[in-house]
Amino acid sequence: MSEWLELVAQKLEGDAPLYLLAAALAAAATALAGWPSQRLARRCGAIDVPRGRHQHRRPTPRFGGVAVWLGLAIGAAAGLFGLWLHHPECCDPLPRLAAVVGIAGLVCLLGMRDDVCELSPGRKLLGLGTAGVLLLVAGVRIEFLDLPLLGKVSLGPFAAFATVVWVLACTNAVNLIDGVDGLSSGISAVASVALALVAHGMGDPATAIALMAVAGACGGFLLHNREPARQFLGDSGSLQLGFLFAALSANGSTKRATAVLLTAGGLALAVPLLDSTQAFVRRFRRAAQRLGRGHWLQKLRATAIGDREHIHHRLLQHGLSPRRVARTLSLCAVVPGLSALLLLPSNHPTGLWFAAAALGSALVLWRLFRTKAAAAEPEVTLPASPPRGLPQTAAARPLVLEPAARSAAPARAPAEVPGP
Repeated sequence: MSEWLELVAQKLEGDAPLYLLAAALAAAATALAGWPSQRLARRCGAIDVPRGRHQHRRPTPRFGGVAVWLGLAIGAAAGLFGLWLHHPECCDPLPRLAAVVGIAGLVCLLGMRDDVCELSPGRKLLGLGTAGVLLLVAGVRIEFLDLPLLGKVSLGPFAAFATVVWVLACTNAVNLIDGVDGLSSGISAVASVALALVAHGMGDPATAIALMAVAGACGGFLLHNREPARQFLGDSGSLQLGFLFAALSANGSTKRATAVLLTAGGLALAVPLLDSTQAFVRRFRRAAQRLGRGHWLQKLRATAIGDREHIHHRLLQHGLSPRRVARTLSLCAVVPGLSALLLLPSNHPTGLWFAAAALGSALVLWRLFRTKAAAAEPEVTLPASPPRGLPQTAAARPLVLEPAARSAAPARAPAEVPGP
């Protein structure tokens, strides 16, 4: 294990400047593009007005995905150009990566449409499914899985279906976790760095550069998105980030790289994936209890109805501030993200390392996701006017009988019944 870490560190020394260049340019470009994207959001009417489940208190512009995509494109282009100059033999995935960034722009446009006028879940699902199909056309698909104790398993004719399902799962997970200022950006930055380290260890620097550009874009957007947020990611940002994770984790330069990157992507996104799975099961179960047998289509539609029982909602109800919730969940994403690095050594059984990674992640996340919503304290409503027969001064001064005085108060003697 120590020899493997030394080898990864030596390889990292040569590629580290390109990784830092991509992340720094993406962060700077995203931070600068935040202000024009805010003006664009106000002009288009993409304003998030506080209501219902929302935590913010003032109307806030969306379209954060526009700034994120611009930063990603600039950072990835600069880093990949440097890779082409210094290591032209590592540039085979460049056409696929260019296609991934282009399709991510189309997903951003879909999210912008939803930010302006809310799309129905069916139309949004259709748009994301189309993005998955375009990803298949670009040559990115999930052909292998790295399963514990079984090793690499070929999907065969189910590769296309698995790719589209993975895109839908990742986009939905990142979209649902975006409920607190800076939460989705922080978790996405952590997951991107962890997945970039895995891609680097697998000998795929091109994918690692693209992931570092995603991390830099998320870090630059935190300038506008940390509490109190001046701008939200919106669906243009959350759907785009989920698509990028799905696409880049499926884009391995070799068969083993694809299998390991996919498993590492699931670990890096453990927090949002667990939260979205909990939300789906919870909503479907309640719809089944309400509707009874049958009505499967209505039960599935009910899973798209939001609630206030996501993990960030429960932490907020326990008294944590939005900033502490974002920091707590981002730090919790570090453990499963770094656990993905245990999948890399090729001289050990894959199942053993996967089991160790899953155990380390479960120990951190199990307690967190068992958090229940705090019970609401009963509210006491005082009457606006004093009861009839009670003077105004007495109503303004409520009488409270202390326990000691209450026990010492003499009992009222029963009335004597006069004799005959």
